[in-house]
Amino acid sequence: MTDWYRRAEWNEEIAADFEARLARARPSSRAQYLSLQGYALLGANSEAAETLLQRAVSLEDEGELPRACCYLALARVAQGNVDGAIDAYDIAIDAERQNSRHRSTAGVDRAFLIAVHGRRDLYWTALDQLAMAEGDEWSLAGLEALAAEAIIRSETGDNQRAQLRASEALEQFPPDADDAQWAGISFTTLKSRLEAIAG
Repeated sequence: MTDWYRRAEWNEEIAADFEARLARARPSSRAQYLSLQGYALLGANSEAAETLLQRAVSLEDEGELPRACCYLALARVAQGNVDGAIDAYDIAIDAERQNSRHRSTAGVDRAFLIAVHGRRDLYWTALDQLAMAEGDEWSLAGLEALAAEAIIRSETGDNQRAQLRASEALEQFPPDADDAQWAGISFTTLKSRLEAIAG
């Protein structure tokens, strides 16, 4: 049986049951339950997921905040709200700076989102974020970071480094990657784009 805070479907009855259980939960656990339920709904109901995740973020639980923000960003990307997703990642990054014990891949995720959506106005901040992540192996999401840097370097005319990063990213590409979406781009499209950059 699925946990009450990980349901993949959402309707009035399920929502009412969730709220009743959430009200009985320890206050210190509520942000986590909201976050996990929001994540579980990402594929089926991104609007409900966003609402739950916004509530999780608003509780400002330092242990849950970075993860809740990353999930919130995914819910916003699913609805085409790239700016809102970037804002969510910014909150996660700020929370991590204030408390380094609670980490996420927000910096790399943000850079990847900026790269694949061509947000040229944010390219340099994305490259700075990738440079900071490179020194922290725990938070470096390899393929995502390499792909982001390859795209940004290519777009800004740094073709030599772009080719190197694209080649490195392709080496890490899952051989059985299907057409799943990540940050609003399919793996197939991303691979094609990296192959074009790598030459």
